[in-house]
Amino acid sequence: MMYVVVYDIRDNKTRLRVANILEKYGERVQYSCFEIGNYSQEIIKKLALILSVRINYDTDRVFFYPISNYCRSYILRFPRKFGEIYEDLMDWKEELGRLTRRKFFYFLRDTLEMEIKSGKFSKYLLVYDISDNLIRIKFSDILEEFSERVQLSAFEVPASPNVIARIAVLAMQFAEIDDNLKVYLYPIDKGSEKKIIRIGSSYLSFRDIL
Repeated sequence: MMYVVVYDIRDNKTRLRVANILEKYGERVQYSCFEIGNYSQEIIKKLALILSVRINYDTDRVFFYPISNYCRSYILRFPRKFGEIYEDLMDWKEELGRLTRRKFFYFLRDTLEMEIKSGKFSKYLLVYDISDNLIRIKFSDILEEFSERVQLSAFEVPASPNVIARIAVLAMQFAEIDDNLKVYLYPIDKGSEKKIIRIGSSYLSFRDIL
C-alpha cells in the first residue's frame, strides 16, 4: 500500500532531519508532505519507528494517509508549474503598487464580486507553498476559521469576496516575513469539487502504524 506522510514539526533541525529521511523513501509532493512508495508493511513500520524517535511528542505531529493509485492523480504537488487558471494572489499586489492594505482589500473584494457573479462556480481551491513551518501552521490555523482543509496545503474556500479578499491581505502580511510565500486560487465547479482528494479524516498516526 502507498502512503502520503504529512507532518507539523516545530523545530527546524528536526523538520529537516525528518524530510531527509522521507526523501529516501519517497517523493516530496508538498512542503511538509511526502508520497511514500509501494513498500511492504514491515518497511512502513520501520519508517514509522525511525520517525517516532526523532520528534517531540508534545509539539510535533506525523501522520500517514493510505492512498490508492486512483487517488495519486488528485494530490497537489509542489514544486510544480500551476496551470494558467491558477492565479497568484501575490501578483495582484505587485501589479497594484503601493496600495494600502485597506484599499487593496476593497479593490480585490469588488473585483472578485464581479468575477463570481459572472462565473458558474461557488467555491475556490486555495493552495499555498510556505517554506517557514511556523508561518505555515499559523496561516493554516487562520484559514480553518472560515474554510475547509482538503490537503495539507490546500483549502476549499467559499466564493465570498469578503473571505477571499481577507485571505489576500493575510497573505500579504505573512509575505513580509516569508519572501518565498506563494498563494494560488483556483475556481472550482461541482464537477471539479467531486474530484478533489480530501486528506483529513483518515489519517493514521505513526503510533497506529506501529
